Amino acid sequence: MSDDIDKTLKEALGKFTQGLSQFPFQQPSMFENVDGEILLGMDVQNGMNAGLELKEIKEHMLITGRTGAGKTSVIYHLLIQLIKKGIPFWAFDYKNDYRHLLNFGGFSNVKDFYIFNQSTFRFNPLRPPEGVKPQLWMQIFISVFGFSYYILSGGSNLLVEEITRLYDDYGVFKGSDKYPSVHDLYDSLDQHRKKAKGKYSMSEQEFMGRCLNRLGGLKISLKDFLDCDKGFLPEKLLDSNVVLELQGLINDHETFVTNIILAYIYQYRFLQGETNELKHTVVFDEAKKVFSRKKEFTEEFSSGPIVLFASQVRAFGEGLIVADQIPSELGKCIRNNVYTMISLSQSGGDSVTTVSSDLMLNPEQAAYTQQLITSYEEKIIEGIVKFPKYAYPFIIRIPFPESNKTVTESHVNTHMQQRWQSLAMDLKLRTPVEYIRAEKKAEEDRKKEAEKLKQAAERRAAKQPEKPKEAPKPEEPRAEEKPVSGNELIRFLTHVKDKPFMDVTERYKELGYTSTAVANKIQNELIGKGFMEKVVVNRGYKKGNITLFQITPKGMEFARIDKIDIPGKGGLEHKYWQHTIKEYYEKRGWYAVIEQCFGGKNVDVGIYNKQTGEQSAIEIELTNQNLIENLEKDTAAGMHKIIICTRSEEKKKAYEEMLHKAFDDETLKKVSFEVLGNFIPVQKQNQS
Repeated sequence: MSDDIDKTLKEALGKFTQGLSQFPFQQPSMFENVDGEILLGMDVQNGMNAGLELKEIKEHMLITGRTGAGKTSVIYHLLIQLIKKGIPFWAFDYKNDYRHLLNFGGFSNVKDFYIFNQSTFRFNPLRPPEGVKPQLWMQIFISVFGFSYYILSGGSNLLVEEITRLYDDYGVFKGSDKYPSVHDLYDSLDQHRKKAKGKYSMSEQEFMGRCLNRLGGLKISLKDFLDCDKGFLPEKLLDSNVVLELQGLINDHETFVTNIILAYIYQYRFLQGETNELKHTVVFDEAKKVFSRKKEFTEEFSSGPIVLFASQVRAFGEGLIVADQIPSELGKCIRNNVYTMISLSQSGGDSVTTVSSDLMLNPEQAAYTQQLITSYEEKIIEGIVKFPKYAYPFIIRIPFPESNKTVTESHVNTHMQQRWQSLAMDLKLRTPVEYIRAEKKAEEDRKKEAEKLKQAAERRAAKQPEKPKEAPKPEEPRAEEKPVSGNELIRFLTHVKDKPFMDVTERYKELGYTSTAVANKIQNELIGKGFMEKVVVNRGYKKGNITLFQITPKGMEFARIDKIDIPGKGGLEHKYWQHTIKEYYEKRGWYAVIEQCFGGKNVDVGIYNKQTGEQSAIEIELTNQNLIENLEKDTAAGMHKIIICTRSEEKKKAYEEMLHKAFDDETLKKVSFEVLGNFIPVQKQNQS
């Protein structure tokens, strides 16, 4: 036994030779070495260690046993040893079991121990691992989607068409790093089905309906999980220990999440090339969610990325440790692709039949699968183990650590708060498909209009007779005298939508207006027709004003803009300050998030110093209407540093007086004030 096995394990091993009866198994002799770097347990006859080398774990392990037989405890026993050997794991957790590893000595301080759930993890299934061609990943996504939701491939070409259309709109095939999400796939497929009504056969319409139903369920159940362009990339977490809790999801959603991430890991490892070393392990109970016997009997589901994962990923340094209480529901894909099988106590029936066949047990041995002992008092589990380095199945007793399942949601949040924030620096918000297509259409309209103007000019030039050389050239009409076209108005509105916080002077320049009179005429016409409103923001003493524009519902209808989604809350002025403050801190090397959630309460801007670990909540109070209420909620959410931003020094003093009357000194120690104008960079001070 290695020196790093916990003391509790050593004490448990001392009880192995007590109370043994005659077992109908051919146990290893003293001269046959079945030990390894990772302890499984102890041979019940000779007290010898039975274990695995790391390279043997790379060949996969399957653990079966009835409910309560100790499968999770056995996996704890293995993971604790692997972590100490420097082998990280990724656990798909359907029962919130693996968060309790935080209770084992030393693990609560492991910086690379991440715990996520469907609300805190972020992943985009339509974004491939870096280096994987989108055409290949699209096929993998469709295969996993069909497998998870029992959607046969008869109409899968419709999904291929839709995802191809999306990738094309987002510029993916041209090298763009902007990707659609599952939300966008649902919206796009739904719009396409409505527009193409009558174009497809009844079976194709039914297929689209089933896809929309499943995608709609995903959107609701995994709203935050999937709401991103780039999430927490699995390849960046493979050097860490990860628990992804999926409890509460319906089975199909659990299956989809598990399978698509496994497919992602496989494609990433494949690009890295083969290795003889064990780099990482993937762990999950409920193995039938991934390796289903029922789907294996269906030809269209029997092969694909998951079969590749089980049969080939070992070559790339990944080991599987999986378990299930009903072995008869597991497909041969996993049962035939493991180096080590462990049968704990079985419930009987098909489970005994399946285990006996896989372990090659005789009738007497098969009967013993229901007599195996699981004793939580003695901290001992009996199991029948079979691996190639010993020719026969034999019985071992497996010690396990104290199962102290007391880690609460609060403990998880405390452990993960800063880790989530550091990961969020790599997040990339999604751009909704309606924005992408509106911009694409606007660009096409601009090109068409430019082509029409060019052709009209060419026709006019062709009709005009050649002028005498001595005749003076006609004076060019002044730009401001030209009528404003509808397309020009739409171009201006689209620019406002895309860049809502740009000052009017800079906007004119970027739009290419060389004449202020022309630009003002367009602006005045848009305001006069009720298409947009002017918003002037006072940025404080010696900072001047900035003129912004806000598109009205009437303007959105005119420009065919379906939705304007500016991150933040409140009016345009409030959002302007949220974005200004975020930009201010990011330029100074901080991490900043608009509408950051702290303890269930959103703040205007959350900031985090990457070097010192300091974090603060910023509240923008343009009026004192919500001042006291916001501070009460912020302190109740456990925030330790709150910065309140006001319009001026006068407002700052007035707010301080209000808070001194409403809160005690201990609360006020957490509060500091800042004037909004102080966040304006020097280069912006001359804007007006």
